Formats: sequence, structure tokens, C-alpha cells
Amino acid sequence: DFSLLNRELEDLEDRAGLLVEVA
Repeated sequence: DFSLLNRELEDLEDRAGLLVEVA
């Protein structure tokens, strides 16, 4: 089931974006 994996990837991307903004 790719839907769960896709959601996890989107969450990771959001976290990475926040880290980039803070840094």
C-alpha cells in the first residue's frame, strides 16, 4: 500500500522544509 508510504514521505518533506527554513 503506497498511500501510507506516500504520507510518510510528505511528512518527512514538510519536516525537512521546516529545518531548511530554520537553518
